[in-house]
Amino acid sequence: MGRLVPQDPRDEPASVLLEKIATEKARLVKEGKIKKTKPLPEIYDEEKPFDLPYGWEWCRFPDIGELARGKSKHRPRNDPTLYIDGKTPLVQTGDVARADREIKTFTALYNQAGVDQSKLWKAGTLCITIAANIGDTGILGFDACFPDSVVGFTPFDDRLKNEYFEYYLRTAKKNLEEFAPSTAQKNINLEVLQNILVPLPPAGELVRIVKKIDKLIALCDHLKVRFTQISQNQHLIAEAMVINAVA
Repeated sequence: MGRLVPQDPRDEPASVLLEKIATEKARLVKEGKIKKTKPLPEIYDEEKPFDLPYGWEWCRFPDIGELARGKSKHRPRNDPTLYIDGKTPLVQTGDVARADREIKTFTALYNQAGVDQSKLWKAGTLCITIAANIGDTGILGFDACFPDSVVGFTPFDDRLKNEYFEYYLRTAKKNLEEFAPSTAQKNINLEVLQNILVPLPPAGELVRIVKKIDKLIALCDHLKVRFTQISQNQHLIAEAMVINAVA
């Protein structure tokens, strides 16, 4: 909502950023590096969950990056010929579910045959599960493949850090109807993800927001540890008082 950090009028507005991204996206389509996507519907005022500060814009994920499902064409998927002497990590929904923002584990290793029938995603890709553990998110800590039960998102502009969108999707998962008003579905799939409304701040503010949330989460983690220690100490004191009382 723009309340975590103050706005800086010197930041390039998100509207200008969106224009630059649209130009870059058109270039990538022309060069055949990405597929041309269907035009997204206009975002009307009555759809917007809340008002944004000056310099921000509502958009959708395909407006600002590549959003696509993973790939695993070969059947059966556990065919040993895909894994013998494998060196490329294969990430599954469980690896995303276990991630504490960064995905550090993988389920198997593809060889070149496995990679060829799949798709290799770069480290830093935002992963969103749409099967099993639906709506879990994590950011790849290494180059990896994943099946179509996972959706990958990569911004077209390097200034747009996926940490922001990972934090944002945690909110959207809990309030899906608010951010995806055109669907009544409770589950997240590729179509729903394509239509989710995304509050886009200026790139500079986006980075400041991520740093602020990182600090707040670190503080929360510290407090949890302290509360656990206090609770354990109280338990030990209570046990000692009981022992003394009956001695």
